[in-house]
Amino acid sequence: MKKIISILGMLLVATVLVAETNEVKVSGNVELLTGYVFKGATYNDGMVLQPSVTIENWVPVDITFWANMDLDDWDDRLESGQFSEVDMTLSKSFSDEHLNYKVIYNEFWYPDSSDETEREISLKLSPITDLGVKPYIAPHYMIDGAARSTWYYEAGFSAEVWSLTLDTAVGYFDNRPCGCDGWSHYSVGLTKNIGDMYVGVTYIGQIDDEVLKDAHGPGTYVADWIGRLGYNF
Repeated sequence: MKKIISILGMLLVATVLVAETNEVKVSGNVELLTGYVFKGATYNDGMVLQPSVTIENWVPVDITFWANMDLDDWDDRLESGQFSEVDMTLSKSFSDEHLNYKVIYNEFWYPDSSDETEREISLKLSPITDLGVKPYIAPHYMIDGAARSTWYYEAGFSAEVWSLTLDTAVGYFDNRPCGCDGWSHYSVGLTKNIGDMYVGVTYIGQIDDEVLKDAHGPGTYVADWIGRLGYNF
């Protein structure tokens, strides 16, 4: 944990030193959510706080730091007031007249846990259309960690509906250590932007209970509705 804090501190100082230049852009947001769900699985069925910061045009890739703080101990399963996960994302975006695509590298750190660091590479492909929707498909490959060699595929789209943003997704796992491959979940969310703030709600539906297990614990299907309140800066 001290190592992670030191790294984040050095990067923060470096960001402040270079942020005076016109090329560097620093942005971020803070979200308060009613639960933490990742790839359909619940990791906290209680309140969480999730801040993130993105640095663009400092180095050849964009750098994002994201964290999850558990505000609820989920019936003593977790330690409230602690960061249970810190992620670092390196990404590079490209585009042509038909397609936007982003190459992504993720590291998932788990402070104060025996879980080993996970590393993942992914590619997000977003066709450019005139239909008023933004579709995407994103294959993810876990290169290190407990789920090493697992493929996860996600597809979906976003669209503006009246004054709301509609987001949809569906997930598929392949080559998992447990052998439980297949369609895991789908999600449908609505978000309302209010200046620099936003509120939203997402429904997560289970597709196959052999892929996304029914069990009241971390990494299984528990939360189906997630509410969020966020602020962009």
